[in-house]
Amino acid sequence: MAGLGAFRPRRFGRRLPAGVAVLAGLVAWSAQACPACTAHVPEPAGRSLGLLVALGIAPLLLVGLGIWAAWWAGRRA
Repeated sequence: MAGLGAFRPRRFGRRLPAGVAVLAGLVAWSAQACPACTAHVPEPAGRSLGLLVALGIAPLLLVGLGIWAAWWAGRRA
């Protein structure tokens, strides 16, 4: 049985790959774009409503799919 020392958090400071650090820096830099560069035409209300409906229905569909998969697996067993 391992002692509590096995569950100590590891130090990742020196092991962080350089690519991850560069990517994080680029993401932070791109977030500072000027408002004129990010301005765009507002999307139509119908499209926004469609996205909201889809986001509301998606969890229900996933739960239904999970229930169906469990029923189907139980029937085959």
